[in-house]
Amino acid sequence: MLTELKYNFTLAPSGYQQVWPWIQLGAAMLFLTLITPAGWLWLAGLVVFVAILRPYQRQPHFTRFITLSESGEWSERRAEDGDGEAEHWRLIAQSKLLPFALFVALRSQYGNTTRYVWVWKDQIDDMCYRRLARVIYRQGLS
Repeated sequence: MLTELKYNFTLAPSGYQQVWPWIQLGAAMLFLTLITPAGWLWLAGLVVFVAILRPYQRQPHFTRFITLSESGEWSERRAEDGDGEAEHWRLIAQSKLLPFALFVALRSQYGNTTRYVWVWKDQIDDMCYRRLARVIYRQGLS
């Protein structure tokens, strides 16, 4: 009897999550500098700063423990939860392999909730990154 392979890996917070809002802020400030008079620049800059960092604060910045099977079943636990209940998801064909990251589309096994996760190369080790990419590739073929 063959058993399905399962991989365990730790998904750490990415350094790109910390840099990306500052890149957005810099681009917005450059744009505002070019189109607005100097008096409104600081007020507009503050509004843009808050608008960019607000969603950034909602992003998960915690370590997650993932169990992934070859068939695309994804179980996830947060480090803060200890031995609490794992969330169960399934990879769907909307997941994409990109040169700089993996775009993982997950559908809840208990409902119709869809969730999207970016996995950057610096979040997991190279072997786990390749395994995840292989599973995503296989999901796109079926």
